[in-house]
Amino acid sequence: MKKVVVVGGGVAAKGFLGASIALNRDVAYTMIRKNTRGPVPCGIPYAFGIVLSTGSHPVFPPFPGKDLEGIYVIEKDLDKVVALKPVVEAAKSVVIVGGGFIGVESFEGDGHVESVKLADGTQINADLVFVAIGAYPNVDFANKIGLDLDDKRAVKVDAFQQTSDENILAIGDCASKIDIYTEKSSNIRLASIAAKEGRNAALNLFEHKMKFEVRGIMNLFSTSVGGTYFAAAGMTKSQCVNLGYDVVEVSVEAANRHPAALPGTVKTRGFFSLTRRI
Repeated sequence: MKKVVVVGGGVAAKGFLGASIALNRDVAYTMIRKNTRGPVPCGIPYAFGIVLSTGSHPVFPPFPGKDLEGIYVIEKDLDKVVALKPVVEAAKSVVIVGGGFIGVESFEGDGHVESVKLADGTQINADLVFVAIGAYPNVDFANKIGLDLDDKRAVKVDAFQQTSDENILAIGDCASKIDIYTEKSSNIRLASIAAKEGRNAALNLFEHKMKFEVRGIMNLFSTSVGGTYFAAAGMTKSQCVNLGYDVVEVSVEAANRHPAALPGTVKTRGFFSLTRRI
């Protein structure tokens, strides 16, 4: 029986295991992950293959006061998220640092955060702060075993998810990505891509059978705030301009249901950037 070790968890690992168990017979799997809800073996046994799914670390710049109590980063760890629920419910003033951190100068307080100071001198009262400004690949283990990284410091993989070691595959946030527009390495790390990479690794676990059919990814998100939905896909106008595209902005407004006479119908507004390379 062949043995495969999956280092890490998350969407990518689940996508890989679900597909690999269905596709590959006579294989024993061992998953190593730090999450307390999963098994944590004491070491890595001898294996025919290793699949890295170590995810990412949250970005937390060295702001003055970053070690005060009441300041948290957003981690992809269900146990930690659940533990934060009563903290959020008890808070009276919450500040979310996101969408870039240029404007934040420091966190102020005496043992526990009391306010956030901005670069222009503005002071915002806060007894709870979330820093959600992005993530970077967790390549701690990859560095220890000498795998090649790309210029975004992610584990470099080919179209089969293979790393610089022929016996090791990498999937999810820790693995390199290619931007569909620029064809260069990308920092975009999405659950949908991670799941697809997991299935791709399962197909190519012991031999190259099928390439990742979409060689390139783009940014995509949707969320709801106070009952209002927001979604975006692709590049921003400034990103397009910086890359040398000629940009034409188009604003569109339409009903969110068809026909528009249906109860609960609201107007949806969208902005589109039509581009062409200069």
